[in-house]
Amino acid sequence: MMQEIKTLVVVVDSLNVGPESLRALIRRIFCAINALPARRGLVVLTIHHGLDRCSELEKLPAEFGERVFLASVDSKTFAHAYTNGLQKALTLGADLVVELDSGGGHLPEELPRFVAALEQNDVALGSRFMPGSVNKYPWQRRVVSLGVTWLVNLFFALGFKYTDAASGFQGFRAETLKRVFGLLDPKRWASANIGPFHLYQTEMRVLLALLPQCSIVEVPITYGAEKKGRPLGIFYLMRSLWCLCLIWKERIDIHKHLPRSALMGVEE
Repeated sequence: MMQEIKTLVVVVDSLNVGPESLRALIRRIFCAINALPARRGLVVLTIHHGLDRCSELEKLPAEFGERVFLASVDSKTFAHAYTNGLQKALTLGADLVVELDSGGGHLPEELPRFVAALEQNDVALGSRFMPGSVNKYPWQRRVVSLGVTWLVNLFFALGFKYTDAASGFQGFRAETLKRVFGLLDPKRWASANIGPFHLYQTEMRVLLALLPQCSIVEVPITYGAEKKGRPLGIFYLMRSLWCLCLIWKERIDIHKHLPRSALMGVEE
């Protein structure tokens, strides 16, 4: 029997998004949360030092009745930003954590789909390629995402076959998120330190699939309805392949060096 969800925390990355756009996004998030029965909704907003107008963003908690919390990161990458935000969500006592793109890639109105999926599952992952989904990004970006998904399913020998191994709209039960961070400290993730930083979502999926007794479900999403995607350069694609190789090695090392209790999330 799954534990009842009492506190839902949504993690939003503020990289390259202005305060007014973030205000509008947070309002939409709360509208979606408030439509859910008996849910306490909070938002963690990750702030990047040196990139955002921090003084403006620091006003947001008061504006939203202390339902918005800030998580600052020195790194200028959203890989570190998201993992810091997820950790902050856990300190707030979240039962359920969902992350979404702040730049228009994801629709906050689809948050209830993830809550519904997590009523019976440990993890809900957005997919742009399963029935019911909509992907408005350029064909090259779609091909690259499908290519990454194919490589992960083929070479990583995971128990779960993903239809999308690179989507960032995803939700977790708190205990499952703690187990993932127990597998590998986020500061050591290849995607956060080597890049490209979009591979953070792929690295998360690889780690999730290593957890025994972890129920994973994919959720169809609408992608790119409010954001124009740009083609990826050859250097980015080559770096992506290198990062996938590092994640593959990371997976092997986890199996070699971590005790079974660490995988199961219990103390020896």
